[in-house]
Amino acid sequence: DVQKKFPSSIFITLDERVPSVAWVTKDGDKEFFYTIDREGYVTQIVDAFDQVNGAFPRVRDDNRFQLGLGWQIISPEYIDFLFSLDDSFQLNTGLSVDSYIFPKTLCQEREYVAEEIFEQEILESESEEFRNRKIEVQEQFQSGVLTIDESIDALEKVKQDELSKLGKDPTGANGRIEWETVFVEVECDFVVVGTDLQVVVKDDDNQFLVYFDTREDLAVQIENLVSVLNTRLQDRSNLSYIDVRISDRVYYK
Repeated sequence: DVQKKFPSSIFITLDERVPSVAWVTKDGDKEFFYTIDREGYVTQIVDAFDQVNGAFPRVRDDNRFQLGLGWQIISPEYIDFLFSLDDSFQLNTGLSVDSYIFPKTLCQEREYVAEEIFEQEILESESEEFRNRKIEVQEQFQSGVLTIDESIDALEKVKQDELSKLGKDPTGANGRIEWETVFVEVECDFVVVGTDLQVVVKDDDNQFLVYFDTREDLAVQIENLVSVLNTRLQDRSNLSYIDVRISDRVYYK
């Protein structure tokens, strides 16, 4: 940060970031290599992993193709969990860590499908009078005069009035109007939503994954992992994964 102070002084403030983690992304067959500090910021872009301190934990990012220098790509809490896991995993399990994975994470947002509901209700009206009243409600919704819930109530009122005028049951044949909702994929803020961390374990000739949740107690997850390894999984030759993200149970395949 550079600031000029009247009349002739310039002040320069530097933030020092210390690389602590090796991070890799992939675009097709091409890999990109970075170092990350303990706050989750990209400190360096490198050509290959052999340019990174071999003692750094190595994380493969399955969510992004490329990263920029100075970007915060993950939370400090995620990095803290990574280092705690790196310190305790082999000590408690006797298994060797090959690397780590930040697995594919999808974000979705709920959307209301308003237009289809209006079109359906307008088409179902049997007279011009009630079609026009529903169109008026639609226009008020589109202009922001009515909220979603207010539009529902207004359409329902028109529907009941029309049924009553036709001498039909005013409760309606199809029940109350409901908004249709869909979930659409949106861009993730991985600093906020990045919580899953997978350990790549090489055990003799087999390789398997262990799934951790960085929001949950690491000691409990490790304890559950050790328990299932000792009681159920002495033979790990065909093991694919162990999931310890839920505190009171373990899943494996």
